[in-house]
Amino acid sequence: MVDIQMKNHIGTLSIVIVGVLVSLEFILGLLNSFIIDISLLSIVIGFLISLMVIVTCYLLLKVVISKKGNLDIAALLCLLLLFYFALYDPFHNSSLGFGFLFYPIIISLFGNRTLFFRWSTIYLVSTVILVFYLYSLSTDLVSVASVLLYGLGSILLGSLMFESNKIYNESRKNLDKKKNQHHVLNLLHSFVPVIERKTQINRNEIVIMSNLIKRVMDNFPNERVDEAEAYLISLLHFVSRIKCPDYIFDKDGRLTTYEFNLVQEHCMFGKDILGDIEEFEKVKIAFLHHHEKINGKGYPHRLREGDIPIFSQVLGIVEAYLAMTNPRAYREDALTPALAISEILKEKIYDSCVVEALTLVLRLNETEKQISISSDRNANSA
Repeated sequence: MVDIQMKNHIGTLSIVIVGVLVSLEFILGLLNSFIIDISLLSIVIGFLISLMVIVTCYLLLKVVISKKGNLDIAALLCLLLLFYFALYDPFHNSSLGFGFLFYPIIISLFGNRTLFFRWSTIYLVSTVILVFYLYSLSTDLVSVASVLLYGLGSILLGSLMFESNKIYNESRKNLDKKKNQHHVLNLLHSFVPVIERKTQINRNEIVIMSNLIKRVMDNFPNERVDEAEAYLISLLHFVSRIKCPDYIFDKDGRLTTYEFNLVQEHCMFGKDILGDIEEFEKVKIAFLHHHEKINGKGYPHRLREGDIPIFSQVLGIVEAYLAMTNPRAYREDALTPALAISEILKEKIYDSCVVEALTLVLRLNETEKQISISSDRNANSA
């Protein structure tokens, strides 16, 4: 809906620009009528006809874009308008034809590379047609060549404006992204002390989970997750515990149906906090489905193997692994990494490639740990 509204705005702006050019030319035409022998009535009639054409194009544009959101219609109408004024010359002043040269600059505002080059090509063909038309009227050859050169120059200028707008928009988008990330991280961090007191789980688990998720996801080249996304989803997971009553974290036995429904609600926490911000979409979807199981018995949507994102499964398996290998108020002893992996394999709720990736990362971590210990011993003995 927002995209269609933006296209509607851009398309309307292009027609308005043409209208402004015509209005300025009308004023010049009025001034010329007092200087040279030109009928004032013909200028007024030309303006009214031009106004009707512009209003018709404007209304047509509003109807078409509001239904289809197609900017090609706006580009076509804008080109036809400028071509019409270049040939019709309603104010008996050929300078309006130079408005035709503004076309590439106008469509550069649309911000669509494919559309720009497609309609610039059509514009260039139209310029050649206009050149032949002027030449057929025995217009001076130098003037005809000038129109063609101005047309090419206008395309180059439009290209420059397009690239400049693109760089500016990307820069602004990146700045907005950083602001959104900063705001969300600050909001989530403000809840961390509360969660530590509520669950007796140290905040260090956020960093541990983040590092583990990133290393596991590195085994899936087609599922790119950067460090910021891994950290955000880990922080989000830690803070999402605020959705559950305090006593649930100390309960030894099975949860009641009511309590289990409360626990399930924490999957919606990402959607509640991250909202509709585009750059958080991957994290939001991954968090929503991280308790789904490949056998279709997970929650909240009972998805099966092929429908569960890898990122979701990685968060789920890392959460399960850390829960089994770290102290919890509801369990006396933590499991060893080997026993935790054994339990995960027994459950058969994660894709085998995800389990293998976690196992590989844990082995590498253990190897790196042994190398580090060996290096420290050698350094001390030296």
